[in-house]
Amino acid sequence: MLRLIFVRHAQSEANLINGFSNRGWKHPLTEKGRAQAGILAAHFLAENVARIFSSSLMRAVQTSEILSRVLSVPFDTTDALREYDAGDYEGSDAEEGWVLKQEMEAAWYTRQDYSWRMPGGESFLEIRARFVSFINQLIQTNRSDNTTIVLVGHGGLYTAMLPEVLINVTRPFMLSHPLGNAGYVISKLQPDGCLACVSWQAEAPAINI
Repeated sequence: MLRLIFVRHAQSEANLINGFSNRGWKHPLTEKGRAQAGILAAHFLAENVARIFSSSLMRAVQTSEILSRVLSVPFDTTDALREYDAGDYEGSDAEEGWVLKQEMEAAWYTRQDYSWRMPGGESFLEIRARFVSFINQLIQTNRSDNTTIVLVGHGGLYTAMLPEVLINVTRPFMLSHPLGNAGYVISKLQPDGCLACVSWQAEAPAINI
C-alpha cells in the first residue's frame, strides 16, 4: 500500500529569529538542522522511499537535498507544500504580526472561520485548496503502488492541513502534538482510499551538537 511521510523541515535560521519567513529564498539550515536531516534520512533507509516532494522554501529544499542524497531518490519542489503566506508581515518581526497570527489561528481552529487571513496573506480555504488537491492527486496516481513518498513541508502548514487529509487525526490532537523541526508523520492508504496515520514522531531524532 502507498505510504506518505509528512516531514517538517529541519532547523533553519528562520527558526532562530522572531520574524516571518514564508516567501523567497533565504534562511538556510543551521548546523544542527543539517545534522537532523542526515539522521532523519538514515531513519528512512528502510522505508522504500521512491520519491520526495519539497516546499519551494530554502529550508525545506535543503532538507530534501540531504534526504535525496542519502536515499538516492529524486526530489521535486511544489508550492503545494509551502508555508502559509504571512502577507504584509512577511520579513517582519513586529509584535502586531504575531498578535494577528494568534487571532488567525483562533479564527481557524476555534471558530471555524476559514476565510480569515492576515493582511495580504492566505486564508485556510486557499491553503486547503492547494494542499489537499495535491495530496489527492498523489493518491490517485500512486494508489496501487507499494511505495513510500516523502513530503517536506512546514509546521504551520501541517498544523492546519494534516487533520484535513488523515482520517484518524483530530484537530485537538494536532494542536497538542505539533511537529518540531525534522518531526514526521507516517500515513498509509487504507482499502477505502483514505489516508490514516500509523506513526507520529513529533520530535526530531536525537543528536548531540
